[in-house]
Amino acid sequence: MHPTMRVLAGLVALSVAVLGGCAGDADHTGLDPADLPTIQLEEELRLGVVEGREGEEFGGIRGLTLTSNDEVWLMEIRPPMLRRFAQDGTFLGTSGREGEGPGEFGALNAVEPLPDGGVLVLDSRQGRLSHFDAEGAFVDAWPLPSGIGQRFRVDEAGETVYVEARDNEARSQAMREAAEAGAAGGGAQGQLPEAPIVWIRLGNEMEVMDTIRTPPAERELGGGMVFSTAAGPVVPGLSERLQVLDRQGRVIHAWNRSYTLEVEADGQADTLVQVAAPPVLKTPAERRELEERIGEDPRVDSPPSLNPEKPILAELELDLDDRVWARLRTEAEEVDGPGFQWQETEVLWHVWNADGTPVGSVRLDLGVRWMEARGEYLWVTAQGEGGEQQIIQYRMVEG
Repeated sequence: MHPTMRVLAGLVALSVAVLGGCAGDADHTGLDPADLPTIQLEEELRLGVVEGREGEEFGGIRGLTLTSNDEVWLMEIRPPMLRRFAQDGTFLGTSGREGEGPGEFGALNAVEPLPDGGVLVLDSRQGRLSHFDAEGAFVDAWPLPSGIGQRFRVDEAGETVYVEARDNEARSQAMREAAEAGAAGGGAQGQLPEAPIVWIRLGNEMEVMDTIRTPPAERELGGGMVFSTAAGPVVPGLSERLQVLDRQGRVIHAWNRSYTLEVEADGQADTLVQVAAPPVLKTPAERRELEERIGEDPRVDSPPSLNPEKPILAELELDLDDRVWARLRTEAEEVDGPGFQWQETEVLWHVWNADGTPVGSVRLDLGVRWMEARGEYLWVTAQGEGGEQQIIQYRMVEG
């Protein structure tokens, strides 16, 4: 084993602490969302000021993690650096800076804790992983294959790292096959195939061991993209699948036409959770405005008619205990202001343990963004009264 990677070997086993729910051998299918326990949030810590407190004038927080010695490490993006705080909010210092040298960042994408109290950091712009120890000192860095994405995981045993990537070779092959079949145009403007998501498995020396390929979705589109195809307009908001990888190397899928979470390992897919949640409908006025905006796009050659149903799930996250956090689409209301006139009325998350047993439902204020969770604690970002970005630590309490 590479000496600087030995710190991974003692990675703590995932926690499956349950704040509420049923036994591990219960049936997790056909659940009524109303039966999920309600999780109340008690604020315990808030960081972030316009000016005046050292280390808390944030220029943009991309994410955070909790180390084995209970420190909070934040990923700052303007400029890129790591900020370290003690459990009580005391500022401990920064690590790294913008640049191309050892211990420097082009962009910060994801951070994972290590047993020594330090972290691994993914920098997709530099194409590498960097290791910082518990004191914030740079230790080593490893180059990664091309085409990497913005997420990575360290497995339970601490000897394998999984890095998200786009399979551009598969995309090129699909484009060649479409061209040979005479279907590359597909209409006034053809829909180019997405490069499928894969997970590259790296070993002790950060060598490529193999690739985990995920099932293709019926439709994978980035936000705001509209294509005119032979079958009609392809519009945003209809992605069929969300996915994450847990620390056991399992791919968790969320299928959006029904509230279904599936887990795939070694080519075998099983239902993890199935919830009897009806889809949320667009209001008639909301639907009309969406159709008008899409119809104004010059790439659309005919007025669209949108499905009245919204995708059931909006986001999928995994916390440090490998619990699955699924954010649901909610009803929208009309608001005043420039741009699109509709916004969802609440931020609703459902939380599930790694075995599919329910933890509960968590409601956040509008504009509050999920960051990380571990045990009974949840960390989010919010905007303060002066427009400053803040980090809030909540204790989750069933009630």
